[in-house]
Amino acid sequence: MNINKIISGAVQAAALGFLFVLTLMDVEVRWSAADGALAEALPVFGAVAAVCVMMQGKAVRMTWTDIFVAVWMAYWLLRLWVGAEYPCGTSATKVMQMCVLYVVLRGIFAGCGQWAAAALCALIAVGGVVESVWGIGQMIDGTSRHASYLLTGSFLNPGPYSGYVMMAAAVLLTIINYKLRLCDYKLQITNYLSYAQWAMLAVCLMVLPATWSRAAWVGLAVVGLWVFRAQWWRWRWWLLAGGVALAMMLYVVKQGSAEGRLIIWASALTSWLHSPWWGVGIGGFSRACADGLAEIYQENPLAFHAFRSAGVTEYSFNAPLQVLVEQGAVGLLLAVAAVASAMMRMWRVCRPLAAGMVSLLVFACFGYPFEMLPYCILAVTAGAVCAGWNADDAEGTDKDGLSALGRSRWASFAMKKWQVAGVIVLFSLGAVPLANEVERRTQSATDASLMTGMNDAFFLKDFWELLPDEMDNPRFLFQMAKLLADVGRWRDSNAILRMGTEVSGDPMFYVLQGNNYREMGLLDDADAAYQRALAIMPNRMYPLYRRMLLRAEMGDTATAVALAEKITSMQPKIESPATREMQETARRFIESGEIVADGVQP
Repeated sequence: MNINKIISGAVQAAALGFLFVLTLMDVEVRWSAADGALAEALPVFGAVAAVCVMMQGKAVRMTWTDIFVAVWMAYWLLRLWVGAEYPCGTSATKVMQMCVLYVVLRGIFAGCGQWAAAALCALIAVGGVVESVWGIGQMIDGTSRHASYLLTGSFLNPGPYSGYVMMAAAVLLTIINYKLRLCDYKLQITNYLSYAQWAMLAVCLMVLPATWSRAAWVGLAVVGLWVFRAQWWRWRWWLLAGGVALAMMLYVVKQGSAEGRLIIWASALTSWLHSPWWGVGIGGFSRACADGLAEIYQENPLAFHAFRSAGVTEYSFNAPLQVLVEQGAVGLLLAVAAVASAMMRMWRVCRPLAAGMVSLLVFACFGYPFEMLPYCILAVTAGAVCAGWNADDAEGTDKDGLSALGRSRWASFAMKKWQVAGVIVLFSLGAVPLANEVERRTQSATDASLMTGMNDAFFLKDFWELLPDEMDNPRFLFQMAKLLADVGRWRDSNAILRMGTEVSGDPMFYVLQGNNYREMGLLDDADAAYQRALAIMPNRMYPLYRRMLLRAEMGDTATAVALAEKITSMQPKIESPATREMQETARRFIESGEIVADGVQP
């Protein structure tokens, strides 16, 4: 083994170790310490990658995965800049960060051996066990990161947390079944290592039920069914019946959650149909859900009962659907091509790693893992490692250093070393301002989280200074609009609220708009705002209550009474003192024709 290979292997191992540590750091809603660490490391990674490429003794093979990823990202940038329909600075910065990460990792892992994929498998397995033990500790001593849940690991709730444990279980299950078979190689393992694998799998499977994540079990089940297909195929009809029964049971256990996701998907698709090829725009999923839900409800108001489980859309709970809605059919086709080509190569390079990524993809169809940095890092790293795999030892090479496998099926063309190094250097130079942007946005997000608790007009100047970086932060926008309304600046408040409706499906943005119009004496505009709030969330009582008060103030007693009767007959999604007071006020209004109380807050 020559010195170049030793140096490249050491660099690859160090890169894997660094990225693995990032996946175990605390995950936050917008920006975290891991985001900053990754941003600062990318320029260094780029310089190292350029050196690694130049140290190779042959041309660099470009795979179909590289091409599809490049085309998809080019389309994404075009769709982002040409449309620019919605504020999406945070998500756009994170996507660019992942693009740079993929490019520099392709340089670092260009020509790597199968050991790199095997090492990534081991790290995923170890990471899942670490998260599992972390979760067990949280259940014991009550140190969960969310007051409502017993265990969350490094995440903020058990939903995304379960995905890491699921991936580790899928990888371990496949390793055990194939006895560490990696492509054409079969590594000999000791009994002690075999016992350790079973013990690690047992820890993951012990913790997974405590997360109450159906998506994680579905992802693991898909991998398990494939791995053990030879054993269960003759019992397939019994398994199918059992699976249907189990699915129905899980649906009943968490019916509200399942119905809520179906409503999100149906409403998003309703908006997508108005722009099927190009989508509604990057960052527009929440607005698309709100518009779609309003359209469905306005076309069929009698189907009110179907919306009882609807809630404010923060995530898509379906990654392919989000790509389809925001980027259209063109974006989805490019995404499917990139993922499919990566998975085909991954299956050939390292089956356990492919199994882990398959479980993650299935999980992404019911959750939101790619909104979290750890899963983005793992997916990008897996794709880059397998795209850089050097099959020369197994396939043989020709005069220009490219393997026959690379020429025929898994690559499209070769690039000279200096060309690849030049591309990497350009991306590395772009990573420097990107790191500054991440640092600035991280600080802005920290300041904004502090400002959301400020209710004094003295802090309005600070809100205005933070606004350019927080235009895609619904919580910040709502707090700022509320503060402006409190000091009588209703027009400015409504301007901020209109920004909020672009990035959130929360009906309270329209309710507060209605309140502002009411204060300005624009009662018809206030009524329209309340109706809009009711249309995008028909199961919310507060918009209906505010409209009842408004119609009574306008002297439209008949409409106000009809609204009051709806309020008294509603079954709130979550009963609270506020909902009981609203219903009591409506009941008294029906009986006396007068509003007895008007102090209810949502």
